Amino acid sequence: MNTKAHGIDVLLVIDAKHVKNAYGPNQDPAHPVHIAPDCLFMVCAGSRSIAGTQDRAEADIRAKAGDRVSLRGISVQGNADDAVILYKVQPASGACVFERFKPNVLVRARAVQPDPDSPDRNGLPSLESEASFSSFEAKVKAPGSDVLEITFALYALNSTRTRQEPYGYYSCNRIVTVR
Repeated sequence: MNTKAHGIDVLLVIDAKHVKNAYGPNQDPAHPVHIAPDCLFMVCAGSRSIAGTQDRAEADIRAKAGDRVSLRGISVQGNADDAVILYKVQPASGACVFERFKPNVLVRARAVQPDPDSPDRNGLPSLESEASFSSFEAKVKAPGSDVLEITFALYALNSTRTRQEPYGYYSCNRIVTVR
């Protein structure tokens, strides 16, 4: 029997173009616009066994009490044009599957990025620079299903395409089943 706690990573991929077209801007982070789950896809790695089909409404994670689940967000464009920052994750259903989700920011002093001036124009060798990576983490308390309210800020390129500026604040409910 394996009793060691696992780390389970969930990547939330948000279709920013769809969010902008369907819901428009919203400049109030205290009152995010609720969006349908068809704007957000979930990819899971580190589950204790093969995870169930992850459709647009529900994610199925194989975990045990004590395992740690980390949620990270990104736009379909990889945050290059439109960018996403998660700023709150909380249960919306009252189920007791997860402990409280807490924000975590990790700073890498020498994170890699492609070199646009590389000899072969393929990005290699890479460049190093400081970068921050954020997530929301919680421990699994018990098996079951929970509705998570995932709240995020969406940034879009300005008219000169030189800077990402706040476009809106949104939330989406997703069902997460822990087995």
